[in-house]
Parts: sequence; C-alpha cells; structure tokens
Amino acid sequence: MKRSCLIFLLSLMLTTGVSAQSVFDKMTTKGYNRIYLEYNPVNVSWEDPDWGTKLDLKRQFPIKNGFSLGYLRGSNIVKSLPLYVEYGANVQYIFGSYKDKEYSWVDGVELELKTKARVDLFSINVPVNIAFRFSFADNKLSVTPYAGLNFRFNVAGSLRQIVESEIAGEDMKITNKLKLFSDDELDYSEYNDLLEDIYATGEIPDNIKIVGGIGSEDYLDGETMKRIQAGFNFGVAFNYKAFHLGVGYTADFNKFVNAEEAEIIGRLGMTKLSIGVTF
Repeated sequence: MKRSCLIFLLSLMLTTGVSAQSVFDKMTTKGYNRIYLEYNPVNVSWEDPDWGTKLDLKRQFPIKNGFSLGYLRGSNIVKSLPLYVEYGANVQYIFGSYKDKEYSWVDGVELELKTKARVDLFSINVPVNIAFRFSFADNKLSVTPYAGLNFRFNVAGSLRQIVESEIAGEDMKITNKLKLFSDDELDYSEYNDLLEDIYATGEIPDNIKIVGGIGSEDYLDGETMKRIQAGFNFGVAFNYKAFHLGVGYTADFNKFVNAEEAEIIGRLGMTKLSIGVTF
C-alpha cells in the first residue's frame, strides 16, 4: 500500500513538472526591441515647510506632466524560461504651469497681483529591469510584468515666475527666469533700475526681468537641484503582435531638491503610460 502511494506521488510530481515545463516550452525566449512614446503624469512628494504648506510648494514648482520617447531591448537570460533583462534609454520633457490672482494693500491702495509660474525640465532616463514574458496564442499575445531600477540625468531646466499688476494706471510685469541646476546669483539690475526710474521720473517700465540660478543664496540658500537621480521601476507591458501598450510607475530614492535651510525638499514620482511597437 505504501509502495503504491509513493509511486503515485512520484508519478504526479513528474507529470506536473513536465506539464509546467511544456507550458514554458511553448513561450518564446527570443529577444525583442521596442520603440515607444510615453505620457507621464508627474507628482512631487514635498515635505511640509514651516513657512507654508505643500500647496505653496506645488504652486511655486508646478511640475505636472511629461512625455518620453525611448528605446528598450529585452535579452533572454535563461534559455528554458521567458525571463529577460530589459535595458534602454529615453529622452523626457517634463512641464507644468500655475496661475492665480491675489490682492495686496500698499499705502492704502489695493493692488491686484496676477501670478504665474512655469517649469520646463529635460532629462535622459536609463531603465534596467527584470521581466517575465508570458506568451499566448502562438506568441501573438504577451503580458510582461517587470521590476527594476531607473537612472535619470537632468540635462537642463528652468522655472519662470511672473507677477503682473497695474500701478497708477500703467501695467507692470516682473519676470523671474531661473535655471534649475545653477547657483548663479540673481541679477536684480533691471529691478533696481525700475525703482530708480520710478523715484526719478515717475515712469514705470512695463517689463522687468530677473535672471539667475535657482541655487542662488537669494532662492535656495546656495543649494542647487539634483542632476542625477536613481529610483525604482515596476509595471506591465501588453503586446499583440507588434502593437505595444504599457502601464507602470517609477519614483526616486534620492531627493530632486534638497534645500534644507530654505525648507524646500521633494522627491519625483511618475506614472508611465506607453504606446509603441515591439519587434
């Protein structure tokens, strides 16, 4: 009796193993390439500052959306399984804007202030993932979950802040144009000239620009934003023949901006919605 039960269990284990192996045998282990376009809703996880709220930081740095164009290669790492390492690169453009209207009293006169802010950021991303490619219908349809790391290099970026108002019946606009990854001191020469002109002639220039680096002592207390980021990736890719759809998420380990003295600290995270071709 015991011998019969043992033989039955061994036979069942062998049959199950062969069955599972035969399922994977039908799945392709061929490498693949992908070209894709990706939409990236972006979120910055801000820490609460003592001088204000997270909402104030979202208005000051209105990072909201992004688009990426990239290439991905999947290389099989186990011949008997559809297990892959994925690697590639994409170029990314992140942007966002904010506008508001507020009122201020100066010497008993109510001033209407229109404020605007816009962020533009250009980056290069290098993802490295481990993926398992489940294939069906003679490998025409595949579902590929993945997880791994993402490395990002922030090439260039700017923050533009505009304040518009009307003084003594004349329009005035002051523009701050700041480079995100620079500690150049702000140039207040046009602003100072404005004050001198007002006192000397009473005339108000209609457009004043203040330029410099966001890491200046006047803005982030000498702390620049971080060019190099590293974070995690996870998601799933769907393919029908050459057509690709994907959804995923990535977030940084290190802080995108870490100006502790200015109390402006935040990390980037973004959803990834992609469409493309796999070949």
